[in-house]
Amino acid sequence: DESSITHDDDPALQSQRTIDQRNDLLRKLMLSAMRTLNSMLEGRAENYSCPVHTYLCQKMSPAVLISRTVVAYQSYRESKRLANSGMKMIGLSSVPFLKMFVGALERLAQKQKIKDVKEYYREQTDNAFMIGVEITMLMIRLSHLDPKFNPVVVADASIMVSSQVHRGLIAKLYEILFGEHVSTGEDEEDEDNIFSSMVDDVNGNTDDKEGSQQLARMLEDPTYAKEVEAKSKKVQQMKQKRLYMQKRALAFFRDKLRSVEVCWGSDGLSSVYFPIPKEGEHMSDEIFEDLVERLDYSSDDRVKELMKLVPEVYDELKWHSTLQKAVGEVLAQGSTNQLNNVTFLIAMIINFLLLISLKFETGSESPSYANEKLENYTFVLGTVNANLAIFKLIHIAVFKLPILYKKMKRVRKRAKFFGGISFAQKRRALLSALFKPIAFATLIYLATHVCTVAYGTDTFNTGSVPYYLQIVTYFMNAWIGLSSVNAVAVNVGYSTKFLFWYSLLWQSQGVLGFYGLMLASAILGTRYSRTYPLFYAVQLFTIVPMSPTLNAVIMSVTKNGHQLVMTSILGLIIIYAFSLIAFFFLHSTNDLYNSGDAYQECTTMVDCYKTFVRNGLIYGGGIGDYVSGDLDNAPSMGDDMHYWTRLAFDLSFFIIVIVLLLNMIFGIILDTFGAVREAQNERKELAANRCFICGLNKDIFEDQKQLGGKGFHYHRENEHNLFDYIYFVIYLKNKSETEYNGAETFVSEQVNKEDTSWIPDGIALQIPRVDLNREREKKLEDLFESLRERQAMTREVLAGEISRLSAGMDKQFDIFRRTLGRVKSEVKEVRQTQREDNKKK
Repeated sequence: DESSITHDDDPALQSQRTIDQRNDLLRKLMLSAMRTLNSMLEGRAENYSCPVHTYLCQKMSPAVLISRTVVAYQSYRESKRLANSGMKMIGLSSVPFLKMFVGALERLAQKQKIKDVKEYYREQTDNAFMIGVEITMLMIRLSHLDPKFNPVVVADASIMVSSQVHRGLIAKLYEILFGEHVSTGEDEEDEDNIFSSMVDDVNGNTDDKEGSQQLARMLEDPTYAKEVEAKSKKVQQMKQKRLYMQKRALAFFRDKLRSVEVCWGSDGLSSVYFPIPKEGEHMSDEIFEDLVERLDYSSDDRVKELMKLVPEVYDELKWHSTLQKAVGEVLAQGSTNQLNNVTFLIAMIINFLLLISLKFETGSESPSYANEKLENYTFVLGTVNANLAIFKLIHIAVFKLPILYKKMKRVRKRAKFFGGISFAQKRRALLSALFKPIAFATLIYLATHVCTVAYGTDTFNTGSVPYYLQIVTYFMNAWIGLSSVNAVAVNVGYSTKFLFWYSLLWQSQGVLGFYGLMLASAILGTRYSRTYPLFYAVQLFTIVPMSPTLNAVIMSVTKNGHQLVMTSILGLIIIYAFSLIAFFFLHSTNDLYNSGDAYQECTTMVDCYKTFVRNGLIYGGGIGDYVSGDLDNAPSMGDDMHYWTRLAFDLSFFIIVIVLLLNMIFGIILDTFGAVREAQNERKELAANRCFICGLNKDIFEDQKQLGGKGFHYHRENEHNLFDYIYFVIYLKNKSETEYNGAETFVSEQVNKEDTSWIPDGIALQIPRVDLNREREKKLEDLFESLRERQAMTREVLAGEISRLSAGMDKQFDIFRRTLGRVKSEVKEVRQTQREDNKKK
């Protein structure tokens, strides 16, 4: 493309610049050529017959492709080193196959034709990497079409000779005798051809008899033989080095390749190869575990859910890549679990020091440390823990909040694209969400006003129990109201700026809330480490997010939190009913009189209710156990009415509250914990024994392994790896649509339509596929053939039976005919006799 070549006034510089830029264009042309060849071979089966493909399989030289792979690999390494360091190409000219690039890059940098040399190196790195990847994919496809095409075998066979010393000796002598220079380090094909001709000379197959005779005479010189042997060793070392580089280049690019099975084309299912996108290199264990935990292996829509998570995973990987460039690989790859481990270990040490050192001195109202050194150790560790808590909170905010922001932006963009709801509908939704909190706040205010009127204005003084109870109630009501607004924002897709930023702040506290609490406890513990270091105990709860078992325990309480709250409210109502009965009917009998404190437990309804709530629940026998035990007011056997009334009251409270109500609450918790544990076990079993993508069981692949298959583990890790499908979609997002091949174009269209039919479901290349129509036709044909055979057999049987019956009937007719003739003759004789007798009479 002459139009892309920069022109200069200096003819000499213009000539060199033209060569340099043409070389760059040629490298881009090679990449396009490799992509074109791969597109021609994609989706072709082993039995596919086409003149073009047959020609490619026959004419493509594995040795040439391997040498190109080595060049691409070494170019990739050098360009990446320069891109990462930002240095100029110092010493690059020592690499033989890169000599032509050195002058070009230095001149372009000096003339400032390239604004960012480092960026140019990165572009060359990507170009070399993609060339190596495309060549590797081409070799894989050629090996699938033609089993004889095996680049690994060729690489291993490139140094196989009968005698290493003999080969080096022949090379040197050939140069002396025939005046031809032998290349021993750069071009493998030319070197092999020269060696072959030398071997022909030694074997006497050459026409130059004089040269063969001179060669034989020189072989007898021992001094020269040693020199040639040293040269031979050097040649063989270079050959070994070249073979090592070939294997390393092939292994490198093969490891950078991934494959997925795609339902498309004439065969219905084929493997599509692609390089791992750059973002895939930043997949951390934390992202991996979080994604696996969010997937439901038992769902029929599991693949759709996986595809819905791809944008979020892509944003997270891309953000990790940005952080790695900004703050370094060590800080960017830091794991929250690792920070939790460190802070939990420090918290354990601090609390152990508190356990062995805190004590109360005689006459002192505040605790003190047994040793001043232990106090200093606790303060230092607390300071370190507080700094780690600050760093951990910043780490979570930097890693999680941008991902949350991008996720909400996608949802908002999608909601705007599809229209959403009107402003009036949004207003009604907000008012509906705020109705309950406003109603509860009104009730709380009225209850507070009534209590103030009934008990005086001092009831809610600062520091009193009703005062703190009022604050907690208002706080819980405000929390419900704010969460309701966030629910509305989620339902309408954050379609307004206010709802978007409000929901972002609300969900941010959900992400940072726990670690913010840990930070506050660490700071307060350090601030009051010498007086009240009880805040250090809160740091021990860091173990909860670290342990899946504890998460399951917490989930057993929070998962059915609404049921537990409603059951608890029902219990408080039942206890209130019992306390109300006791207030009216047991007050006069002094059953609730505390003789020790000379105090009536039910003087006021509030005191009565507090007594029933506290003592009725903590005593194993209910309120009757407390009244009869601690208050020593057991019912007297002499008063039948009082005795039976107390018996019915105490026994009813025990059965309804202690036996039924508490066991209902415990039952909800235990059932939830059992369900969570069973779901986790089922999830682990499905993850271990079923492919997430195709849904086929492990037994199918293990049975096929007995017939030459590769087994379930290979299938799940290499053929249907769920992360490979994520990488493939990300790869398509990063790739220009003009460079798509057929399979990539098809998959891209399906992804844009949110259609997952391109992902295999219930099928895999490793499992032999059956054409259902042909199989059905074959079964029908077999059934018809069986019916025809049975019909023929039935005809034969019926014909035999009919013939047998016909012969029997003929025989019976003959017997009947003869019998009938005898009978007729006998009748005739009888009649004749009768006539003769009549005549005589």
